[in-house]
Amino acid sequence: MIDLAERLAAGTDFVRVDLYHLPDRIVFGELTNYPAGGDSPFHPAEFDAVFGAPWTVPRRYR
Repeated sequence: MIDLAERLAAGTDFVRVDLYHLPDRIVFGELTNYPAGGDSPFHPAEFDAVFGAPWTVPRRYR
């Protein structure tokens, strides 16, 4: 499952891969680019800039 998740996430800087291990197979759920729908506030609010500073938005997303 880790190998499959890594292949599905290749080429992205962040993505959550939902896979389900059933008794007879692995089932794909979804790819999520933003945890909590991007609606998880930082406390204190200044941490938003601190955590976001190292991230460079890939050109294709601008």
